[in-house]
Amino acid sequence: MQALVQPADRQLLTGQATLVKEVAEVATPAPMDWPGYLPKGVRRLTLNDLEMSPDQGFQDLTTSGSPVPPPVEIPLRMLPNEQVMRGSRFTLRYSYGPGIDPRRSSVSILLDGRGIGGERLRSRNGGSDSVTVTVPPGLVTPTSRLAVQFFTFPDTPLNCGVLPDQPTWGTVHGTSTIDFQRSNFIN
Repeated sequence: MQALVQPADRQLLTGQATLVKEVAEVATPAPMDWPGYLPKGVRRLTLNDLEMSPDQGFQDLTTSGSPVPPPVEIPLRMLPNEQVMRGSRFTLRYSYGPGIDPRRSSVSILLDGRGIGGERLRSRNGGSDSVTVTVPPGLVTPTSRLAVQFFTFPDTPLNCGVLPDQPTWGTVHGTSTIDFQRSNFIN
């Protein structure tokens, strides 16, 4: 079995039959310690604690474009035997650049495509801010994705074919916090 699940950087087994003469010992992982999933039983963590891909944690991510840059997507995968309870929150820490129209620009937080909160961007000169939203109970699943969508309308009018001379951008900071009230359940 260990030969079948060996790391990708090792030679793969091929052919109809293979004789395995020697197998290195592999440490048994802790129960429910699944790579890429939220750590079991941990109630408060930062985005920096999340695994974006094997052996790579979340780092501050910047998105740019005018007026609707691509969303910043974050895997938020709950273990299959856990569920989010009432009182769970997500505090987004973000920053954005100058040159936006604060009357039309905003940041939205979506969970699996459903809006769970957001707010207007406040300053024409850019800055840093945070927003805390309630995570609805039962909405987080083993395949969930959190998305942060910036709407960065420039403070100069958009004319057909003329782009603003200053790019607009937004950054999601890894210090954003997730505070989940979690419970185990059995289906």
